[in-house]
Amino acid sequence: MADSLDTLQATVQAPAGQEVKLFSASGSCAAWRFLMVEAPVPLELRLRWTGRLPDTRARMSGRSLQVCLHASHVEAWVTNLGSGAAEVVGGAVLSAERVTQNVFDVAMPTQGAHAVPPFASFVRLDAPPLDNPTGSRLELLNSAGGVIAAVAVGQTVPLGRADKVRTVCPVAHRIVFSLTL
Repeated sequence: MADSLDTLQATVQAPAGQEVKLFSASGSCAAWRFLMVEAPVPLELRLRWTGRLPDTRARMSGRSLQVCLHASHVEAWVTNLGSGAAEVVGGAVLSAERVTQNVFDVAMPTQGAHAVPPFASFVRLDAPPLDNPTGSRLELLNSAGGVIAAVAVGQTVPLGRADKVRTVCPVAHRIVFSLTL
C-alpha cells in the first residue's frame, strides 16, 4: 500500500465477496485529487477522506471508477462483486477540479426502500423484462415519507429534495444512483 497521495499507485488481490483495503494515503496538502480504480470485475468502492470537511464518506460501484476529491488524506476499500478473485488497481494524481459521473447501484431482491446516498443527483430502477411492467415503478419520497414523484422502470429522474426512494417491483431489481463527485 502506498502512503503518498501525491504519487499514489496501489494494487491488491480482492477475493470474491470480500472487502479489502486498497490504500490509506496522505498528501503534502489539501488539494484536488483525481482517483481512479479499475478491475476486470464489478466493484464497490468505499471512500473516506479529509479535506475541506473532516471525515467525509462515499460509496460507488462499477468496473472502472473515477472520482475527484478535495483531500489531504484518503482511505479506500474495495469489495469484489464478481464470482472470482481479481486484481484491483488504484491511483491518484493532483489535478484541477473535475466533475465525474459515477454510479452506485443497490441490488434489491423485492420491493423496498433505500436512503438517497451522498452526492446522488439522479436515480433509475433497472429490472429484467417483466410480464406486466405497468405495476412496477420507482417512487421518490420526502423526509415525511410522502411520494413526491413516481417513474416507470428504466426512466431516470432527478432526485431533487427526495430523502428516500422506494421500489414497487415483483422481481429482483437494481436501484441505480448517478453520483456527481
